[in-house]
Amino acid sequence: MKIKEEEAWQRCVVFVLILLAALSGCAAPQHIRPIALDSQAFVRKAFESVKAMHLSEIDELEMLRRCTTFLGVSTVNLGQTTSVEHLAKAMALIGDSKAKAVGCVRAAIEVAELRGVLHGSESLDAFSNNSDGKKMGAIGLSLQKQGADIIIAGVLKDTPAAKAGLRRGDVLLTIDNQTVRGLDLKEAIMRLRGELPSSVALVIQRAEDRSPIHNVIPREVINIPSRAKVEHIDDDFLYVNCGFRYYPSSVEAIALELKMLTAKMTRPPRGVILDLRWCEGGELRSTVALAGIFLPEEKLVLVTEGRAAEANAQLRNTRQVRSSRSQIADPVGKIPLIFKEIPITVLISSSTAAGAELIAAVMREERGAKLIGTRTMGLGYINTLVPIDFQHTLQMPTGFLYTPAGKKIHGNGVEPDIAADSFGADRHLEDLLYNPVDVSKDSLVRIARDELKAFVRRDTK
Repeated sequence: MKIKEEEAWQRCVVFVLILLAALSGCAAPQHIRPIALDSQAFVRKAFESVKAMHLSEIDELEMLRRCTTFLGVSTVNLGQTTSVEHLAKAMALIGDSKAKAVGCVRAAIEVAELRGVLHGSESLDAFSNNSDGKKMGAIGLSLQKQGADIIIAGVLKDTPAAKAGLRRGDVLLTIDNQTVRGLDLKEAIMRLRGELPSSVALVIQRAEDRSPIHNVIPREVINIPSRAKVEHIDDDFLYVNCGFRYYPSSVEAIALELKMLTAKMTRPPRGVILDLRWCEGGELRSTVALAGIFLPEEKLVLVTEGRAAEANAQLRNTRQVRSSRSQIADPVGKIPLIFKEIPITVLISSSTAAGAELIAAVMREERGAKLIGTRTMGLGYINTLVPIDFQHTLQMPTGFLYTPAGKKIHGNGVEPDIAADSFGADRHLEDLLYNPVDVSKDSLVRIARDELKAFVRRDTK
């Protein structure tokens, strides 16, 4: 049965944790409170926030060099100047211009190695005021890595990308005049998205035509139908597909469907197939809630670690964490205890990302689940939003995700127990959006079902 998703795809801007401290029960840090700042104080606060909270040590001098370069000063002319001298030079050039201050900060932090983003007031509203996301847009592409290249894996019909003539298999060369070769896949996806109204400039290369193709494509709100569903398959097994991204409402819907199907079954369910092959995760509270369907109360679900105190937390499967900042009191509710006991198999792929990767790993560590498919994406850092003033907020990675056993997700991914082609040669993202998984024909579902059958036979001997 398909589950209606209340949130549209435009809210899938990034795997964001707004104030991790609120989830972990810690007091919010004082420096996140926005105040009116002049241009030079704005730059100083932004740089101080990055240095204090970024997940890695920051080369302040290099940031300042990018800043002064943006302001039109060659770093060669500055010679062996110190950070203090660089900062003084930058401040003299900025003067009282807020536009220069904003441009300076963006030039310093919006590089691949820092993964920082400075949002204006429009995007701050979209993140922090629980807006419906209508101010953010995309163009309708799905991407995949192929060596150091980023390839267009799918083009959704009736979207700006489709209207511009982009095709599956095109190689993405630049986004807004910045090369993407060697770029983290999630970073490339983030660069395609932006505030509305806006456009994005792409340069692509097509196999049959080696000449670069230039496009300027307007962003739009992209609504993608949910593919989250729960289904009763043969031998009293249940199939759970988490869709492309989960929210408190979709986790609640999955839990509700599991309870309803269980009530209709003549015998208790004997196992669950959890399909995370296309899932890019969700906010941490939803990650805990989804994992909590299958884990005992109070069980440790995930650990976050970073340089700043706010980025260090241990999140357990509790009602307080599951319902934090959510309008839904507890998305999991009173799930039947049998789901915390019956065997589980999990389907994964290279598109399984972030919180979905962690759920797969936790199911193996805590429930002994077999993972089937291919290695996951390996995207496991958390982002924090830090308001700099009333109009701008800084988004930056502040910590990494770890499983309860201490395994780091980022850069490692999660390896399957049973390696198998996750999709099949003819299954692409845009196909799956409009033609959902047929569990009676899907090869990985068959493998997962056979594993559950074998487990049940062993368990009953």
